[in-house]
Amino acid sequence: MGKRDVQEEKNREEAFKAYVREAAGTGGQDGTRRGSRVDDLSKLCDLPDKGALTEEEYQRAKSRLLV
Repeated sequence: MGKRDVQEEKNREEAFKAYVREAAGTGGQDGTRRGSRVDDLSKLCDLPDKGALTEEEYQRAKSRLLV
């Protein structure tokens, strides 16, 4: 593959990822956003690894997000 082909493939891959993020973050027919919940859960998952939350605190916070 030439450099241009590689760049085009990267652009297509990024466009696809952006589409998936957009589709995953969109709610039902009213178009409300739900991406913030996914983002919050992703950030929450990092906190026990960093020592910022105990396992019990993590589980409590996770259950609140998933309700």
